[in-house]
Amino acid sequence: MVDNTPPILQNSNINNNSNISGNREVRAEFTDISSINIRRFRFRNSSGNQTPWRQLNSSLDTKTLEDGRYNISIQANDTLGNLKETRILNVTVDNTNPQLSLEVYSTNAEYEGWVNNSQNVEITCTDSPTGPANISTSDKSNTTIPGNLTVTESGNFTRNILCTDYAGNTASQDTRLAIDSKGPKVSNAVPSNGTQDISRNPTISLELESEQDGSGIDPSESAISIDKGSASVDWSESSAQVDVSNLEYSENVEITGTVVDNLGHRESILLNYKVKDEPQQETSSG
Repeated sequence: MVDNTPPILQNSNINNNSNISGNREVRAEFTDISSINIRRFRFRNSSGNQTPWRQLNSSLDTKTLEDGRYNISIQANDTLGNLKETRILNVTVDNTNPQLSLEVYSTNAEYEGWVNNSQNVEITCTDSPTGPANISTSDKSNTTIPGNLTVTESGNFTRNILCTDYAGNTASQDTRLAIDSKGPKVSNAVPSNGTQDISRNPTISLELESEQDGSGIDPSESAISIDKGSASVDWSESSAQVDVSNLEYSENVEITGTVVDNLGHRESILLNYKVKDEPQQETSSG
């Protein structure tokens, strides 16, 4: 058999202008009418530093190399002595993690660390030599860097911010965000709303809650009134006790009011009760 044609590289898993990091396998496929007995590769940078030849389809720990640009020489030799060398150009080795910084701010009302409706996180990420590729959280991704993330999810929780460079290196940072975006509410009333047999001087206990145990109730802005008799209210950040007096038997009673939390969210209260009927007096006949 006559074969004067060297092996031809069909494809490789690393291409020109690639960015790589960590432990990286180098693979390549060739065509040749003869058997191929040598398949190998090495890295070489512009300073002339190079790795020893290694068998193709094996891994190289790129952390043993300096960060920077390399050319990868791939050689294949067939059993008839035809040798071919192909170069993969401008492959950037980057094993340096990005640098990440966060600035959390809001133009909305705040109360003891809680922010009304939303918080902004300004994210700055720098990296060399490949540069930052994207910033992300568990539910959002942004390729604009620096980036500005607006968070509206209610609750007091830790959010992880991640920056990834073009070689796959990452940097992450946690930031705690306390956001209260919903109004307070009456979660329970004792006696329950609609009770038909309350006493003439009842105590009505209201359990109050704000979103995710948010900013808390502001008693100075909250108010409760009653359309019959009289009432006094004892407030806390999570409850209200309404002491009612001077009701008449059998009358219908309406309690109204507004609960306001420390960030200004408001919720209306409307409760209806009926006072028990007057006990019937026993009569006797002679």
